Amino acid sequence: MLNKSNWIAYQIFDNATSQHFLDYLENKYPPNAHATTFGGDGGKDSEIRDTLISWVNTEAEETLVSKILNYVKIANRNLYGFDIYSDTIYDLQLSKYPPGGHYKDHWDCNFSRIISYQRKLSFVLFLNSEYEGGELIISDTNQLGKPEAGTLVVFPSIYYHKVSPVTQGTRYTLVGWVEGPPWR
Repeated sequence: MLNKSNWIAYQIFDNATSQHFLDYLENKYPPNAHATTFGGDGGKDSEIRDTLISWVNTEAEETLVSKILNYVKIANRNLYGFDIYSDTIYDLQLSKYPPGGHYKDHWDCNFSRIISYQRKLSFVLFLNSEYEGGELIISDTNQLGKPEAGTLVVFPSIYYHKVSPVTQGTRYTLVGWVEGPPWR
């Protein structure tokens, strides 16, 4: 059984990347697919999640992956000490939240099937700040507010989190996960 009582909810890294990444990523990987929930049946359920996404080619974006991975490893070393596969990030998702876009409470782990790995740490890289609403809320903690573009937030994948509805503008984030052996 996991004991989360002494874990710190998240670590924030300001200025983890520069503003020009939004234009670059949106042009190279335009978010145009409706997102599904983790482990979903492939259908769109806008009651749970209303976003557009695209998958970023992690092999082609080696410099970005390496930079994010270094921050995630710092957070893991400083706060969590999880057993992680620290050599790469397998999935990066560019998420676009238009007005009304949201994602209800969820976690990024999948305990419903037996697999040889689990998501251990989740991260959100905020790519813009020209929107209202869209707050990231992690577990029972307070809202993070609206981080500046370039801010990276790292937290355990087992924590429930959500994105409140965007009320104005469009919210862009890059999200991903660092994996490790199954939770014990």
